[in-house]
Amino acid sequence: MVSRKIILLLTVMCLTLTGSTLTIYNPDANDEAYMYLAKVTLDSGSPSVIETAPASLEISDGLVHRWSFSGDLTDSAGSADGQLYDPSSSAASFVDGSQLLLDNPQVRPVDDPNNIAYVTLPDGIISSAGNFMTIEIWVTPHRVVEPSNWLAPIFAFGEDNDSDILNDSGGQGISGMLQTPESGPSVGVNMPNGNARWSDPAQAIEGSEFMLAMVWDGNKGEGRLYINGNLAAGPLNLPVNLSDINDVDNLIGHNWWSNGLINASFNEIRIYDWPYDAPWIQAHYNSGPDVIDVNPCMNPPETDLDGDCQITLNDFALLASEWLYCGRLGPCN
Repeated sequence: MVSRKIILLLTVMCLTLTGSTLTIYNPDANDEAYMYLAKVTLDSGSPSVIETAPASLEISDGLVHRWSFSGDLTDSAGSADGQLYDPSSSAASFVDGSQLLLDNPQVRPVDDPNNIAYVTLPDGIISSAGNFMTIEIWVTPHRVVEPSNWLAPIFAFGEDNDSDILNDSGGQGISGMLQTPESGPSVGVNMPNGNARWSDPAQAIEGSEFMLAMVWDGNKGEGRLYINGNLAAGPLNLPVNLSDINDVDNLIGHNWWSNGLINASFNEIRIYDWPYDAPWIQAHYNSGPDVIDVNPCMNPPETDLDGDCQITLNDFALLASEWLYCGRLGPCN
């Protein structure tokens, strides 16, 4: 494929502009790796021209994995079907055709320590997301208050220390859990390499479904944790790149330690290869786990071309780039 270069010409009437974004209208997979160059003319009496370095366009697929637990562990958005570990065939069940119940005890049974239930997911679902990701999980905890269950795993994406998950030898990666500290049951996410835990100060409520969303924005170098659509922690510095995580032991309802077991119903899990911001997370929460095509901008202005509910320089850049490419506004077919 031969790269094309689009030059965007802007005239700015002041010298206080600190930055903007060139938005390419209606991109698709065929635009991957095309080069774009912005040339800005500053008109302040003595015009000067600033030309940006070429930038490569990266295409995001959006929703790349979705597990709805409608009687099985199929990934309806990708190819990462899960596998259920339930040797007794009694600790896990699909409820109402829409949820997976992991009915684990507080701690492992002494007489049969492997008689627990969890889900394994294929390798590479995190590291392959580039350095942008949003994870959304709808889950109902059925037990949150036992002291011995102070850290019950919701998910873990990474690598077990000895390649045997049931040995509880620890591991490295990203993991989410229910916690029972002195302040009461809460929700948290552990970061790789011993970095700080992102924690929600609000309590987790037994029998009440909540939505956990973790956003990983490699461009800004920051991450955010949302609970029920509201920012709970962050923005916080990211300790590593997603591509640096060796995610070969990816788990739902289990992790690489023996702190506790989870008893909960999983309704929906999604992974996007894009770092959604607060309005989108709130829109996903408001729409619930069964709706994926949502738009947080309900009444956009007529000339809001990028759909962010605001008229900004981005909308002008979008208009200009489309005109430069095909001479009109709208998809260039």
